[in-house]
Amino acid sequence: MSHKRSPRHTMRTILLVGRSGNGTTSCVQSINRAALHGNSILTDIKAVECSGVCDTGSDRVESVETVTNKVREELKRHDVQAVCFVLKYGVRFTKQEKDAVQEVRSMFGLNVFREHGIIIMTYGDLFEADSGEEGLSFMDWCREQSGDIQSLFEELSYRVVLFNKRAQDASKLQQQLEDLQRCLSQITRPYNFSDFNQALRERAQNERIALFKPRPRRDSDQDMLVPVRNRNTVYAFVCRFKWLIICVFIITVLALFLLIYFLK
Repeated sequence: MSHKRSPRHTMRTILLVGRSGNGTTSCVQSINRAALHGNSILTDIKAVECSGVCDTGSDRVESVETVTNKVREELKRHDVQAVCFVLKYGVRFTKQEKDAVQEVRSMFGLNVFREHGIIIMTYGDLFEADSGEEGLSFMDWCREQSGDIQSLFEELSYRVVLFNKRAQDASKLQQQLEDLQRCLSQITRPYNFSDFNQALRERAQNERIALFKPRPRRDSDQDMLVPVRNRNTVYAFVCRFKWLIICVFIITVLALFLLIYFLK
């Protein structure tokens, strides 16, 4: 009699995070569609989108809380094989992208990229158009990068995958799935509930430290505060010597009354 294995042991969950407009939703759909249609490479993979991790607007607190609850529920069912950070090819690695990287670290832990991270780079059709004449491979392109993006690639040990949702060639579609599987196989330990709880504790501690850390003043702030500082100096003087000032005022008034009285 055959026994089915528990889904916790057979299913591998990967989380996809990224800024709005980078194609995170399309990646999730492509991966889950391939698994649903019985692709031999990804039959045991479930992709889950964590939208809101990289939000920086007024609704950030609500988004982070929603994602925290979602990730916690996923980790109760399965360990997470990888945290995939979605970037868009052809767009500069701007401050917004760097901030998004820090948000992912804040959410999942400082070592999440090194130990559990994969980068999925979307808009692969643009890369193919750019590299058509030179014939440059995607991995060669990755190794030619510099600056902060190079540091991130190195931290990930170049677990970087190019996705082209517009590809019609079955072999190209198969290749990007194989590249994803190759990166997954390089991650030796899944991300678990204990990792996430540790990240939550670190984030709470960092937020408490930031709450009591004095904000450095900019030069422009100091210029704006000059008249305020002058007013505050006068106010402090009045508060310190107010009784003396009151006494002097009373004595002056009495002296005037006496002067008027004797002059009559």
